[in-house]
Amino acid sequence: MFEDSSDYRFTLEGFAAFPNLRFLHMDSRKLTDELFSEVTLLWHNKSLVTSLTNSYLSKKQLLPDLRWFSWHNSPMRILQISNFSLSNLVILDFSRSKLTHDWSGWKHIKRAEKLKVLNLSECELLFRTPDFSGFLKLERLILEKCERLAEIHSSIGQLKFLVFLNLNFCSDLRYLPQELGGLPALVELLLDGTSIREIPHWWVMKNLKKLSMDATPIIQLPDSIGALINLESLSLNWCSNMGRLPHSIKELRSLIKLDLLETGITKFPDSMGSLENLKELKLSWCYGLGGISDLPKLPISLTSLAISSPSLITMPDLSSLINLKKLLLCMGVGDVSGPSELVQLQDPMPSWIGRLSKLEVLTLTLPHMTNLSPELGMLPHLRSLHLHGCQALECIPQIPSRVSKLHIIDCPSLTTLDISTLMNLSELYVLATPLENLSGHELFYSVPEWKISKDYAHDLQAHLRSKMLEQHGLTKNMLGRSREIERGYFSVLGKIRRYVS
Repeated sequence: MFEDSSDYRFTLEGFAAFPNLRFLHMDSRKLTDELFSEVTLLWHNKSLVTSLTNSYLSKKQLLPDLRWFSWHNSPMRILQISNFSLSNLVILDFSRSKLTHDWSGWKHIKRAEKLKVLNLSECELLFRTPDFSGFLKLERLILEKCERLAEIHSSIGQLKFLVFLNLNFCSDLRYLPQELGGLPALVELLLDGTSIREIPHWWVMKNLKKLSMDATPIIQLPDSIGALINLESLSLNWCSNMGRLPHSIKELRSLIKLDLLETGITKFPDSMGSLENLKELKLSWCYGLGGISDLPKLPISLTSLAISSPSLITMPDLSSLINLKKLLLCMGVGDVSGPSELVQLQDPMPSWIGRLSKLEVLTLTLPHMTNLSPELGMLPHLRSLHLHGCQALECIPQIPSRVSKLHIIDCPSLTTLDISTLMNLSELYVLATPLENLSGHELFYSVPEWKISKDYAHDLQAHLRSKMLEQHGLTKNMLGRSREIERGYFSVLGKIRRYVS
């Protein structure tokens, strides 16, 4: 490592002095015009190489033991890859370089018969991928943020050992080649932020375990997705054009994680209950669309469930989800024209909450709920209880004694709270809630974090919401989407606040 690269000049002769070098990293990001001209001269000065008497130092044998070659921000006028021996090269990283698909150096790279990793991230001049027919041992191909990339060479179908393909944020990419479906070893396929609207009916990738298509304009998944029998993770967050899931999703018996935040899905197939290994499910409405009005039968295997929809008015029956450890439930209020209608809709929390005996984290936004069920006290493992925007909540009969984090925010009907049994309390926040009677206030002296205020304390609320979402695994910050997650979970409350004084 050289802290100030301007103090060093490397000729080809200089590199020849390191025959045992295995790792080489360079970055031309700070190359000035003056230095650019000098480096170009050094790299192209063939006399420096041909004048060497030792045949070991000939230009095609430089760095014969090189395993990892990384040159970021490389201008192609400088890079003469043919000066290096690539016979033992395993990892090649040209991130943020001025590469094109027809660069002459690709012919030499094909001699790297041991190449397993090729990283071309953020290569802004890459409109097409190169021909991959010379990289038959390749296992990982990274093209993330090649924003102008519009075409993938059909030779990608020859990469029979490829296990990882990252095309995230290739925003000009609209189509996937048919040949991509013939990759038998592919395990991860990342397509976030692309312009792909349709997946071909070529699902023969039996080993695929992760498919991510966040923030794409895809309309629907093909029925043939059911052939991905080893798929464990499917992510379709922010796919606002996605209106439904195919019934063949029931064939994904290996699926563990399904992320559907801010999609256009309004109805789910009844076959969802067949996903016998599903552990994590996240559902939320796409802002401006109708949302989910009812839930299908969900698999008993679920351990983490997050649901938010303004159209979800009727309390779902989750009594069968006895393995749940984390639950976030955010419901809407329907078409309420005045305070009297809001009162008519009020209802207590159903008793099925007591059956979820493994719950550790519980977050509720239930505008109609007047009181928490006494069965809440039967949850022996509950550690975190978050009540946000429970507008009609008047009573919390019993809080499990092991609760260490209690957040009550924007519950304008709640005036009484008893925390006298919460000996493990480490966080207590009661905001925008007019508490008048607080039992157990002497515990404040032993609680590291606490604040009780009738004010909204917007900055603190935002911080607490972020922490709460983190507990539910809602931490993905892609394209600035973190605010949209919060909006999706909490904006359903706005239209009823004007009825609560």
